[in-house]
Amino acid sequence: MGKRDLTINAKDFNLDNIGTTFELLDLYPVFNQVDNLDENGNQQFYKNGNVMTKETDEITGYMYAVKVLDGKFKRKTQTVKINGINPLMTIEKFYDSDDVKIKFDNLRNSYIGQNGALSYLADSVSLVVDNKVKKSDEKAGK
Repeated sequence: MGKRDLTINAKDFNLDNIGTTFELLDLYPVFNQVDNLDENGNQQFYKNGNVMTKETDEITGYMYAVKVLDGKFKRKTQTVKINGINPLMTIEKFYDSDDVKIKFDNLRNSYIGQNGALSYLADSVSLVVDNKVKKSDEKAGK
């Protein structure tokens, strides 16, 4: 048995299985990032050697901040990115809604940061059938 066989790493765990149903806490756009160039067109770098970037006005996807509602990570929070320009709902509609429950299609871990933070990606998102509408909407007959 080699040394490699004794080492535990992130691939030994199923990081994709964090839950099936989520409460939407926040929704915001993700903008395209481009290299930050100096006046001569050269890439700029931070002191640690990373390339400086800046956001453009182009939306490339949406980030969904969620609370896990089931499984062993119940009550934990996470963000999930979905590429594409069509969000589940407008940000205004989300802020006018109460208790928005969602599920993701093909939810998977996409990155483990140096500090151990996990990033997630999904192909699509949909509403769970038993979503509640805002109480003021019920009274107004909406």
